[in-house]
Amino acid sequence: MSDETPSQGTPLVTGTGDGYWLLVIERLTRIETNLKNMAQGRDDHEQRLRKLEERKFPLPTVAVLISLAALVTTWVMYVTQK
Repeated sequence: MSDETPSQGTPLVTGTGDGYWLLVIERLTRIETNLKNMAQGRDDHEQRLRKLEERKFPLPTVAVLISLAALVTTWVMYVTQK
């Protein structure tokens, strides 16, 4: 066994004994748990983004409608002044 410490904390273990494989399984289990938590967090994040997009969607629509109304008003004034 080696006592080198990686940047993330637990010491590196080398060898092929039973303790080595138990440590490997433990670390893989932790990695799997972290990946599941990250995936769940990503899904939550995407749901929050969708809710924000739904709330902000009417704002551009209102701007387009106001622009079209201004365009129609301008066109009507142009046509009536001829």
